[in-house]
Amino acid sequence: MALTPVNPVDKHNNEIIQNYDAILRDMKDQSWFIFMNHGYAPCNAQLSEDEQKWQHQISLYNNLVLQAQKVGMSQQMQQMSILEIGSGRGGGLAFINRHYQPKQAIGLDLNINQVNFCNKTHVTPQTQGLSYQQGDSCALAFANQSFDAILNVESSHCYSNIYRFYHEVSRTLKPGGFFLYTDVFHPDDPLYLQFLALNSNELPGMEILYAFDMTDNVVEACAIDKVTFKSLFPDEKHAFISELSAEKEALYRTGKLKYLSVIARKAS
Repeated sequence: MALTPVNPVDKHNNEIIQNYDAILRDMKDQSWFIFMNHGYAPCNAQLSEDEQKWQHQISLYNNLVLQAQKVGMSQQMQQMSILEIGSGRGGGLAFINRHYQPKQAIGLDLNINQVNFCNKTHVTPQTQGLSYQQGDSCALAFANQSFDAILNVESSHCYSNIYRFYHEVSRTLKPGGFFLYTDVFHPDDPLYLQFLALNSNELPGMEILYAFDMTDNVVEACAIDKVTFKSLFPDEKHAFISELSAEKEALYRTGKLKYLSVIARKAS
């Protein structure tokens, strides 16, 4: 797989990224803080005691994999090369690497502090095939047809050019490869309705096989997490986790946001 250097661009949605950076500024070395994504309830994975703390966040990733497998992605992932674009704190990809054991799992993020955290926290001498690196979602430094599956979880709403991102996903997927995608949408976003209608026009060279509005599942997870996180992460530094869950729940319950899951496959 040929890699070429690329300088991350500064044209992404700066306001949203700045909000995320503000949250992360004081948390960058907090090893307990390994997820930033929403949760999915009910939990659909067999988890260790340590993983139970983040059961709904893990469940969201696991649900994506299970849905992709239902529509044709191989259940034998040991020979697969996987890329997560926007890997954040790295917990989701680390879970997939542990439980599904792909041949290669690369996490890509624009924020170098996140990348350094992930390599320090999730990659050990015993870890097989897992790595994290800095990169730009709209200018991927990977050769054509590099990956069997690409994940993107709650990240694309930050991108300056969503269509360029979709093109890069299509370019770097192998023929027959799968795109596992979730994000937050406004109800009046044309993409939201097009994806629900399985309209693949916006995804070059890909066919949408599955699209599901999972807002209710996300709301259920938020409602549980805003309570359980208070006991799991009780001190002041941790308190914002439960506060964020409560804020998210309110936005979804009032219909201001929708949460959509999409599985697409590149043409063979």
